[in-house]
Amino acid sequence: MWYPLGVTDLPMSPVEGANNVPIAIKDGDAPPAAKLTNWIQTEKDLSVEETLALGFAPFSLDESGNHRTIVLDAMRYCEKGNVRWGVGVRFTLHAWSETGTIKGSIALVAAQASLNLAYTRASLQVLGYQKPDLAKLLPSFDEMNVSKYGGLMQSLDACRDIVLSADVADLTPCPIAVAIELPSAKDKTHWPFHIHHQ
Repeated sequence: MWYPLGVTDLPMSPVEGANNVPIAIKDGDAPPAAKLTNWIQTEKDLSVEETLALGFAPFSLDESGNHRTIVLDAMRYCEKGNVRWGVGVRFTLHAWSETGTIKGSIALVAAQASLNLAYTRASLQVLGYQKPDLAKLLPSFDEMNVSKYGGLMQSLDACRDIVLSADVADLTPCPIAVAIELPSAKDKTHWPFHIHHQ
C-alpha cells in the first residue's frame, strides 16, 4: 500500500521504543526528471499515528476529540523501488471534531466543516516544479469548506495541464510516497514505520 511522505521536517531517526522500520531517502536516489511519465491523483486518509510517522506536522495534539489528516496528491511521477518520486501539487487537510467522527474524504470533511461539525486546517504546496506559473493559479487555503472545494478541484485540473506539459528542466523529483505493509491486526499499538531522512 502506498502512503504519502511529508517532504519537510522529516524525523532524523526512528521513534525510541516503537517497532519502526527506518527508511533512508537521499537526494542522489532521485530518478531523472524525464522518467516522470505517469500522472496520479490520489487521496489518502491518515490516522494521527500515521500522520506523525510519515512526517506531516499535525495541529496541536492537545485538541480533544477525533483527528484525521487527509493528503491529496496531484502528481507527475515514477516509482523507484518502494519510493514514489513526483512533481506537482499536494493538498493537506487536518481535521478534528470534539464530538463527532471525521469522515475520510476531503469532500465529506468540507461538508462537515460547512455545518460546523468539524474544524479544519489546510495547505496547498507545489512540490518539485521550479517555475512560478503554477503557484499563481492556486487559491489560498487555510481551512476547507464546501465553497472552497470547487476551487481546489479546478486548481488540480490546472496543475495537471501545466505539469504534464512542463519541460524536464523545470522539474526536480521529490519523494512523495512509500510502499509499506500495513500493521498486523494483532499489533495496532505502534505504527510500524518511521522515516529516516538524510
